[in-house]
Amino acid sequence: MGYEYVFRGGQILDGSGSPAWIGDVAVSGGRIMEAAPKITAGAEREIDSRGLLLCPGFIDVHSHSDISLLYERNPDSKIFQGITTEIVGNCGFSPFPLLRDPLWLKRRRTSLQFIDVDGMEWDWETFDGYREHFGAEKPNVNLAFLTGFGSLRAAVMGYENRSASAAELKAMCGMLEEHFQKGSAGLSVGLGYPPDFYAGEAELTELARVVKRYDRIFAFHIRGERKTQFQATSEVISIGRNSGAKVHISHLKCAGNHNRGRSGQLLEMIRDAKCDISFDMYPYTAGSSNLGLVFPPEVHEGGTEALLGRLADPEMRKQIQEMMEHGSGQWSTLIGEQDGRNLRMTRLAKHPDCIGMSLWEIGQKWGCTPCEAACRLMEAERGEAEMVMFMETEEDMDRIAMYPGCLYGTDGLAMGGERPLIRQMPHPRYYGSFPTLIGRYGRTGRIPMERLVSQLSGQAAVRFGLAGRGFIRRGYAADLVLLNPAEVGAGATYENPCRRSKGVEYLMVNGCLEIAGGEKTGACGGNLLSF
Repeated sequence: MGYEYVFRGGQILDGSGSPAWIGDVAVSGGRIMEAAPKITAGAEREIDSRGLLLCPGFIDVHSHSDISLLYERNPDSKIFQGITTEIVGNCGFSPFPLLRDPLWLKRRRTSLQFIDVDGMEWDWETFDGYREHFGAEKPNVNLAFLTGFGSLRAAVMGYENRSASAAELKAMCGMLEEHFQKGSAGLSVGLGYPPDFYAGEAELTELARVVKRYDRIFAFHIRGERKTQFQATSEVISIGRNSGAKVHISHLKCAGNHNRGRSGQLLEMIRDAKCDISFDMYPYTAGSSNLGLVFPPEVHEGGTEALLGRLADPEMRKQIQEMMEHGSGQWSTLIGEQDGRNLRMTRLAKHPDCIGMSLWEIGQKWGCTPCEAACRLMEAERGEAEMVMFMETEEDMDRIAMYPGCLYGTDGLAMGGERPLIRQMPHPRYYGSFPTLIGRYGRTGRIPMERLVSQLSGQAAVRFGLAGRGFIRRGYAADLVLLNPAEVGAGATYENPCRRSKGVEYLMVNGCLEIAGGEKTGACGGNLLSF
């Protein structure tokens, strides 16, 4: 009997955490047919894997490629990191459900501008309608979809700053159940963004009970990643305990001056949580988001247009800038901690000359405060502006990254390919997260390579319910990456972020060879996954 492919003589890390062993892996019909020290049967194509590392394809558990993979089906940024599956719909940002009302859709797309792509038409309403847009043309990775709480809440009650009524909560729970029945992998929430941050713990706990009934996962962008970090983490733990749901903290970090050196304390809190909890991270001390994050929650009520209306009132503008500078209530300021010096603009249509500059530098250029510079940019860009935020020490980042059971994501869009770039200066995590993990932690031995590969593949698959993936085992999907461990590295930097990573020699998705000899083949083998 012959196979379609046999990878010969590689060092195999099978995703279980077991040490590497030398052997062969056979593939036919999109499945792993055999993994053994020696496979005697031949193959249509034999791939010499000697001196290389053969692993299950990596799983990006925190991705925002929801729209970018409709725009560019075969982009470079993720597959050249060894990624074969992405979990999208994070931070409450799923592009479904939608309402047909033009004003509502405009408002929602502004809220979702972090995942949006200029020129893409959003002409669907439902989860099914969104999935149908992938049609017969496959993406180059497998996609699992989370339902965004922000999209549920916006569809049911808009951007109102209040608790949901019993009827509204019932409607949101019903919509979530419908999504689960149609194959959604779980629920996500972005408690740093409108309208998500208007929901209280009781409302989120009720939705978490639906998550529990369907045995899915509830992923949290927590309510505060700086001054209120520990309180926000306690909220997730409380929701997990009271609902019994699997909860997951997205892009865990110990950010801001208040939290420097406290990552050990944070990890102890998670370890002792007495609920079913996990987390992910990316290996950079800077985050990235839209400019709206520097404005306090209360001024977002009603959406971006309402915020801009408030900025047009001189007295309100003064009050808003006071809150931006010093914080308000349970909300901690991004600008005030370092006077905007740590906030670098990366996406501006009206002021491209300011891309790469910090808010402090823009204020110096314009003769105003960083808070006023942020207000002017918000007005000029109508909310569609993005920034990189330097917030964490390397020591805290490393401690989180090296925690056993930590999962990993890029927190970025799939980019690069034949079409014009979606972003000119994104965060380098879009292109470089996983090679940076391998180089910084695996190759140096700070995390044993077999454990790191398991966290990148098998452990991620189990946590997010990706049955039949994440391991090199007979009958499992042939999602495989063949690496040169000595060469794996990120090309992306903050100054030049749109550079391919190196070190991936071959990449296979569902038995489809997408990278061969370090170059793209042009084929796409991704599937849309249902649960």
